[in-house]
Amino acid sequence: MSMLPWKPLRILTDLNHQIEQAFADVIHQPWGREDEAASWQPAIDVHETDDAYHVEADLPGVRPEDLEVRIRGNWITICGTRRSLRRIELGRTVQIERGHGRFCRSFRLEHAIDQARIETTFEDGTYHIVLPKTQRSTAGS
Repeated sequence: MSMLPWKPLRILTDLNHQIEQAFADVIHQPWGREDEAASWQPAIDVHETDDAYHVEADLPGVRPEDLEVRIRGNWITICGTRRSLRRIELGRTVQIERGHGRFCRSFRLEHAIDQARIETTFEDGTYHIVLPKTQRSTAGS
């Protein structure tokens, strides 16, 4: 019998994720999901430095032309579409986990963004966004 280390913080993280998913299902899709693979939300990290926010979104299979980034006030919204995945029609499906469809994620930022200086890159399925803070925001920090 192998003994695995007990990780109470991991249990809380998993529970938190399950609760968030349950509320998202009730609020956004009250009639249930048509297909588990048809609904997905990409993982997105937001880091703050003294002069900018750095956003990294895992978007494998999403084309840059299918992305939209909106900045309104202190909110950033990233929306996009991952096209339907190629289905293998030979035999029966055993497992489908790769979701597709439209997604929209919003994050509130503490400082205003200088929209004229935003930089974006798309590399290896990860979308990188640098959101420079306005001079007013960095001076007041």
